[in-house]
Parts: sequence; structure tokens; C-alpha cells
Amino acid sequence: MKGWSYDFDGAEGEVEIFQGPEFLSDADRNNNPNDPIPINADRYNLPFQYGKPQDDAVVIDSLAVAKNRPVVYSIVAGNAADLYEIDPATGKITFTGTPDLTYTGGTLQVKVADAAHPDLYDLASVTFTFGWAEFVMCVDQPVPNERKVIDDTWSTVGHTFWHIKASTGLINSAVVATDLDDFLNHSWGFYPSKTLGPGSFAVVSTCPGTLKNDDAHVTDVDVYKIYDIPALDDLLAVLQFTKSTKESPGTYDLSTRNCTTITIAAADAAGVTVPKTTQEVEFSALWFYYKFNGYNAGDMGEDLMLEGGVRGQYGSP
Repeated sequence: MKGWSYDFDGAEGEVEIFQGPEFLSDADRNNNPNDPIPINADRYNLPFQYGKPQDDAVVIDSLAVAKNRPVVYSIVAGNAADLYEIDPATGKITFTGTPDLTYTGGTLQVKVADAAHPDLYDLASVTFTFGWAEFVMCVDQPVPNERKVIDDTWSTVGHTFWHIKASTGLINSAVVATDLDDFLNHSWGFYPSKTLGPGSFAVVSTCPGTLKNDDAHVTDVDVYKIYDIPALDDLLAVLQFTKSTKESPGTYDLSTRNCTTITIAAADAAGVTVPKTTQEVEFSALWFYYKFNGYNAGDMGEDLMLEGGVRGQYGSP
């Protein structure tokens, strides 16, 4: 499980680095002739900006060289579990810990001190909201442990679907829109709206599709693999993809737009890389002929096993 700090309070502003009620003494000024602190001032301001999280880190841009006075950063409170580290020179705060799965964030108190005069400092609070999310690829193969597109009785092509699992703090949170909340911690699968397959003198291979809640299916799968969703934007993207597919499912096609095809598209939206093996198979009998060419649950299940998947039930959502 990989998490990310995705939100924090604060706006652009200034920290005031000050000595306190006393002015610098004449002796201090004499000992530091290059000291740019004005004689008639006991404080000076540095721009202090909360930066957008990038690469799992939050940059506090202090413009530390302002007025040629370097500063030193440190975390002085709120980090008892050692989940965060700060670069003393740049103020870059990075999440480095392994939290409990219910961890939702916290508030850090950052000290910004004058490098030459440690007693000149200011404090700033940064409140982080922490989250994590996983994309679970679930496969019910037509024939377990095999790459067959359809089972030997031509009765099932299996099924591929996805599960979106997220941390407690993301549910009903401000960063996940209300209309997307319902798709968190649930499974979703793409189905044909009617039975497809051999018919009279032909194969019925297309029909309107539908996206269904697949929570009941997660305890009946052959293979699954859990992927970390890299960032909040990726989570929001797969939630939006799921919502859009449910509202406008489009056509189900046995070869080109089946359950495995749509699950791969969901994985792409989530920013995770999954196997993409296609297979071409011809089916024929006295009264029909059909050529399958596309993604399928048989190949997906075996590919996931080659990439560290688990053979067995995923469990309950």
C-alpha cells in the first residue's frame, strides 16, 4: 500500500522571523557587520508559500535566500510517529512512513529559523490529509489455470472486473465529489444486457452494455491482483470513468468491448499498468461461424499470475 498526502491547509503568506521584544544588541551588530537586519527593526518577513504536492511531497517554498539570510527548517511537533521528514535547507516535507490503514493525516508544526541566529524564528502549522487507494483487478476465468477464451462446453467466457478500495479519510471527504463517493470501496463489472453467443445461423456478438455493482462476485474469482493507485488525481479519474460508464455504458462486443476491455480501460484511468494480451480464436459449427479477437478473462488471469497475482478469492469489499 502506497499513500499520498493530498491536501493541506494554509495559503500564500509570510512567516515573520523575529527575535522577540528585544532589538539586536550593538555587540551583536558589531560581531556581524554583514548582518542585514535593520538597526531599527526586530523582525523581517520571508515569503512562505504552500506548494502543490508533487511526487509524493509538499514543498514549502520559503525563498530562503531572501535578503541573503539562509534559514533552517525543522519539524518541532506533530511527528511523533516519524511519518514525515523535512529537508532543513529547502523546507520540502515528504511522507516517508508506513501508517495504519485508518490514518487520515495530522498537523505538523514547522520551525523556520535564521541560520546564523537560531533564536530568530517563526512557527507555521501545516495540516495534511492523508489518503491511499488501490485498484484491484479480479478475474473469473472460463477455465481456471488456462488461457482459454471460452470453456469446453461453450457456456461461459468468464468475467473480468475491478474493485476500488480507498482509505477511510477519503470517504465523504471534501476532495471526492458526492456523486463519486458511491463508487468507492465497491466492485464494478461490464456486462451484456442480454445473452450473447451462438444463435440461429449466426453468433449474436453485440448488444447494449451495462455496468453493474459486482460486490457479490469478489468472493467467486480465480485470480486477483492489487495495484497501488499512484495519486489522488488517478483515483478521481477512475471514479469518474466508473461513473461515466455506468451512466453511458455503450455497446458490449464479445471481441472488442467486453468486460476485460472495459476493466483495462478503468486501470488506465487509475494510472496503473495491467497486462494487455489479445487472442484470436475461430469458433464454428454446422450453423454458425465466429472469429474472436480481443482481450479475454483467460489470458488476463494467467498474465496476472505471471506478474505476482494471487490465485484465490479476493474477499469481501
